[in-house]
Order: sequence, then C-alpha cells, then structure tokens
Amino acid sequence: MEDQIRLLELYPGREEANIHARLRHYAIDSAPAYTAISYRWRSKNPLRAIHLDEMRFFARENLVNLLQCLRDPHQSRMLWIDAICVNQSDNEERSSQVQKMGLIYSRAETVISWLDLQGEGTLRRASDLLSAPSLWRYIDFRKGRENSHESWEALQQVMTHEYWTRTWIIQEIITAERVMVQSGLFAMPLSLLEDFAYWIMVRNNQSKGIHADWEGIATANCIQLCEHRIAVSCRLNPRQPLQHLLMRYGNFNCTDPRDKVYSLLDISIQLDHPITVDYAGTSAWLFAEVLSCLHASEEMGPKEVVGTAALLYKHLLCGYPSDAERRKAVRAVQRTSSFQVEPYHRGFIASAGLLDEPLQLRRLRKQAAGMRMFSSHMSEFPHGWADFPDVHNAPLFQPEELHGFAVQASPVGSIIQAHTTSFGLAGFPVRDGDRIYQFSNTDFALVVRSAERYHGLGSKAANKIVGPALLTGPVGTAQWNPFIKSTDVASWFRSFEPQPLNLLGDSVSSSSITIVELFDLISWVCRS
Repeated sequence: MEDQIRLLELYPGREEANIHARLRHYAIDSAPAYTAISYRWRSKNPLRAIHLDEMRFFARENLVNLLQCLRDPHQSRMLWIDAICVNQSDNEERSSQVQKMGLIYSRAETVISWLDLQGEGTLRRASDLLSAPSLWRYIDFRKGRENSHESWEALQQVMTHEYWTRTWIIQEIITAERVMVQSGLFAMPLSLLEDFAYWIMVRNNQSKGIHADWEGIATANCIQLCEHRIAVSCRLNPRQPLQHLLMRYGNFNCTDPRDKVYSLLDISIQLDHPITVDYAGTSAWLFAEVLSCLHASEEMGPKEVVGTAALLYKHLLCGYPSDAERRKAVRAVQRTSSFQVEPYHRGFIASAGLLDEPLQLRRLRKQAAGMRMFSSHMSEFPHGWADFPDVHNAPLFQPEELHGFAVQASPVGSIIQAHTTSFGLAGFPVRDGDRIYQFSNTDFALVVRSAERYHGLGSKAANKIVGPALLTGPVGTAQWNPFIKSTDVASWFRSFEPQPLNLLGDSVSSSSITIVELFDLISWVCRS
C-alpha cells in the first residue's frame, strides 16, 4: 500500500438502522472527494458490530454513533477513519500509513472534528455566541442578554472537551484545508473559534488583556491549535522545528508514547535525514533515532543536544517501569552515534547561602523533593564535565538540605552593575564567584570553580567542576510563538537564555559523548 489508501464507503441509511459499508482502495493521487474524521479514541467503550464488506466488524460504540450521525439517508458517503481504514494490528502497514497522515488530512475535502458532547444544543449555543462578536467583545458580555450565561457555559464545554487533549489531532487540524466541528447532527466551522483566538492574540499583543472570565480558556488547547492554523494560513511559518513542537504540545496525550513524535512529523521541518516511522521499534529506539537524525541533519547544535534529549526522554522514556529498564532499553538499541555537547555560561554565584529566599527558590525546593544530588565532584573543566559519577549511586537529598544561591550576569565585585538573573540549589556548599554553566531548555547546571593546580615548577590556575545544581528559569522567559519566522531551533533555544557579560573569556569547549552517556546525563536532568 505504498501509494494507496483505503476509503470507507458508508452506505445510506436512516436513524438507528444498522451500519453497512465497504472498504475501497485508491491511489492517493486519484482518490475521490472524501471527508477525514478527527476524533478521540475511546478504548474503554463497549464494542458494537457493523456490517463491513458483508462481514461483521466490531468498532467502539462512540465510532458507531459517529457513523450514524454522518450517514446520509439518500446517498453513499466517502470517509477516511483511521480505526477502520488502517489495519491497526499490522505494524508494517500502520507505519506506512502514518507517514501519509499529513497528506491524507490535507487532501480531504473536509475534516470533521468530532466532539460527541453531552447535550444536543451545546455546540449550537456556542456557535451562536461565536457568530456574534459584538457579544463576546464586551467587557462582560454575559450582561448582553438573558441567555448569555448558557452560551458561556456551552462555549466552555466545547473548548475544554477532552478531544482537544489528543496528540494526533494536532497535525489533523493544522494540515486540513477546511475543518468543521461537529457533535450529533450539528456542525460549525472551526473558523469561528479561529476568529475568537485571533481576538485573544490581538488583545494580548496590545497588552489590553481580556476579561477575567476568559483567562481560563484563553490558553486552552483549542486556542493554541487555532493560533497555529492562523500562522500557517498566513504562510508565515508552515513548518516548525520538532523540538519546538514537542515543547508547545507537550501536554497533549496519546496511548502510545511514540506517537508524541510521529504525530508531529508532517508539520515539523523536513530533515535531510528523515526520521523513520517504525512501530516495530521501541520507544528507546525512537529516542536514539530522533537524536541521530536531528544531529545528522544539522538541526541540533552542541548547546541544544541535552535540552532536546531531555524533551525526548520525558515524552518517550518515562513509560518504562524504572530507570534501570530505561537504561537497558537504550543500551539494547546499540546506536553508535556520538554528539558534541556543550553547556552555556549563565553567570556567577553572587549570594551563597541566602537567608531570605525568594518565591522562585522556594518553588524550586518543592520540585527537588526526593531527587538525587552529588555532594561534590571535582573534575577538570571543560574537558571532564560530561564524565559524571553514576547518578543511581548519588545520595538522596531532602529539599531543606540543599544550598540556595543567587546568580548574576557579571562577576562579584565587577565595576559593571550586576543584576540577579536566576536562583539555584546545590547539594554542596557554593562560593561567591563560582561560575554557572547551564544546558539549554533544562534546569540542570554545573558549578565551576577556579582552583590552583600544583606541579613541579609551581602552580597554575585551573577550572574544576564542583558538582551539578538546579536553576530557576531566567526572568522574562520567552514564550512559544507560532508566528516566529526563523526555523533555526538554536536561535529559538537561545531566546530562553540571558546574555551574561563575557568578561573572562568564558567560551566552553564541547565534549563528545555517546547516546548511552547522553542518556546517563539526562537521567539526572529529568529526575523522573
């Protein structure tokens, strides 16, 4: 089925009559007009039988209800539904079809986002409200008419529906030409939600804010997707770096962790060395595959390796029962790739042993509960920074045992006015003047100290790693923006970094590490 897809021909029928349909094969370039369905799988729903190719086929109840609502009483209708049109038990076919998903949804005449809301009139009331901008643009639109409260409640139900949490809907919606949101027999164009999302963006960009009633849904998943669709329709940036998308849509869910990556490939930057879709490969294999392809395609520089690996670790490897199982799985991949990895200079410790801790540091202590921390680790810098002891043998620290400190951009005693950029915690005493090196897109940092190294002819200054530390993010961390024109992920990662003054020539040599060594490093970074 390299160049073919299956379409479901849904035969006409009325009301509660049994579903009758057949599967038809078409070359993807010559398929007839069809509607692609985007919906939430409900694996715990009971099974119901339909008649497919004159045989009994069991589908989930929500899918059968969907087919009954979409069925035309007088003529057949051509549909594409992944649960029926793709043999889910055949890994080879599944892998092949997943690579066509973006094409399938982009060529569909219409994509239907199926919500199956409770209550027949919920979507209709939300549509009526969104169709009247003069209502929701009021400071408090609920005072506009008597039934506006019901419309408000209906819109909340639509925007917070669990459908919007599904990972696969991201590319299904972003790549579609026309999207209709449907529940039961009523449908509304997604463009109504896009208009609302655009209004929110304009208000926020003008620093006008929005009414407090809207704040909970202004960042809802469906608003994020609508903003992304608007950016794509403006042709500002149709494809984004994969790392960018993994961060943006990290809160979306899927049953198979590998789909966190596979679901984004058709809207991410095309790589010179494409990522292989292979459901026969483990999550650990995909972890290594993505890193290798990004590295070979020069889409990931030395400063982005650890942050990217940490993202993939959280999405792909946390499903393993223990860190020992994760390590075993990564070793089993036997990937020979090696990476140049480099932290960036964040600043200097200015206030060791803070007495009055700020809120950011108190929050960081809570996050550090139950984590392992090295008490000290003196090794040569920069060449030995990647050579850490086994994190699994590191002592377990309680949050109150960790040493707090502040970080500023310029050295202590500098004639240039200093300002605090972040705060941190370490499992060992730190000193004012110690340097901080951090890995992009993580809270993981290294404390580096100048020390005297003695030899036969005297002493020589040397930099030593004292140990690892946790850092809060810089003040004013950059937010993801779907309208960013640059596709250079390195520049986007750098938007998260402060720019400390490089008074002491703090350039860092990168170190080469293997995929297994990288895994061992991010086992500490992710602290899962």
